[in-house]
Amino acid sequence: VATLLSLAQTELYPGVRNLLEVPMQECPDLLLTATCRVRPIWVEMKNQLLENLFPKVLSNPGMFVLDVLKLAWDADKEAVTNAFIVHHKRVPPKVSIPKILKWCDRFEPGNQALHYLLANVNDIAFVLELASYAHANDIINMANFFKQRMANNSVDTFGIIIDTFGIPSINYLASKIGMY
Repeated sequence: VATLLSLAQTELYPGVRNLLEVPMQECPDLLLTATCRVRPIWVEMKNQLLENLFPKVLSNPGMFVLDVLKLAWDADKEAVTNAFIVHHKRVPPKVSIPKILKWCDRFEPGNQALHYLLANVNDIAFVLELASYAHANDIINMANFFKQRMANNSVDTFGIIIDTFGIPSINYLASKIGMY
């Protein structure tokens, strides 16, 4: 995969793209894990591959999905995080969030993967849906989560505190209950 991504940086791009069509259809899980392990100089082709592969893997009801996602998580947390956000936007939260929470539970001990997502993702809808579901299942304490996230997401710029989490969260929640 690394060699193919390197070749895709040249005039061979169309040929590489065509060559990858078969594994994208026949074994997206293998291509996904291999692609996550690669650190190419030109990331555009990698991102295109991942955008096409993750939906296939995440929608697969097979029993090996967790193993594939765990390998992908270990190789490229950012790619898996982005895929989870896209999955959350495409699939109703009642379906997507429990699955994501279950996968996170198995990625790392002590819910470290869940805490990584809750601390690092800026998509307010995704974070709040995930946090509220985790709270409802006694995995996290919502009050503690908000305190920590608020403390970590305020930027002091020339003595001015800019809230990058609290106000967007309130706006999102207000829109969910129809206030705006």
